[in-house]
Amino acid sequence: MSKKDIEQVIKGFEKLNLHFKTPKHTEEQIHEMEKKIGCSLPPDFRKTLLAGYIDKGTFHFLPLTRYEKDERYLVFGQWNDDKFLFDTKAKVKLKDYPVFVIAGRSEPEKCFDNFHDWLKTVLNAVNRANFPG
Repeated sequence: MSKKDIEQVIKGFEKLNLHFKTPKHTEEQIHEMEKKIGCSLPPDFRKTLLAGYIDKGTFHFLPLTRYEKDERYLVFGQWNDDKFLFDTKAKVKLKDYPVFVIAGRSEPEKCFDNFHDWLKTVLNAVNRANFPG
């Protein structure tokens, strides 16, 4: 696997015209979010929020909130009916929290080791939908 590079993933969304270069948040706003939720955000997630808004119809980021059934999880995105969360209590390097999914009414299940790998998978799925093989 190649080196993790969130900028390359963001550029992939730009090529699909799904990244509009409109800053979603400033550093100040992100800092305020972190204070409100009581934890640091993963570095790649921060870079994505600073780079601009990414939207693919049924996929979008959500306002950051704690999962009502377990405060360790931080809800950050939705794709169709699935919600995506960070496990903020996971023992990881540089706050690169694993990503969990809640499909329908299920309990959170780990689906990716970090935000970069999750967002890259989203890009690949969107790319296949836009340009089927």
